[in-house]
Amino acid sequence: MWYQYYDDANNNGIFDSGEDDFSIDDGNGGDANSSGTLYEYRQLSSDANIKRTITKTWGNATQVFNDKSFIPDVRGAFRITGKIKSFDFSTQFTYSLGG
Repeated sequence: MWYQYYDDANNNGIFDSGEDDFSIDDGNGGDANSSGTLYEYRQLSSDANIKRTITKTWGNATQVFNDKSFIPDVRGAFRITGKIKSFDFSTQFTYSLGG
């Protein structure tokens, strides 16, 4: 399940067709919200009535910037090797924390 955000233009609390687009007409036939993002839409349209609903289709979900990073805070590795008579063994461990 994913969240889908929409501007409830008619304030009925139901997601209607035509309410899924975060475009803003700039008066010249263009789109003032060039990125098409929910964040920019909120900045440009202060009277927006943003509502949230749940969708089962990933393609309908709204992408939301959540200020997270894929880069871990700490990462590293270590290796252990050994030899017993004529048998050599080695293993390596890698780890990453945070991010």
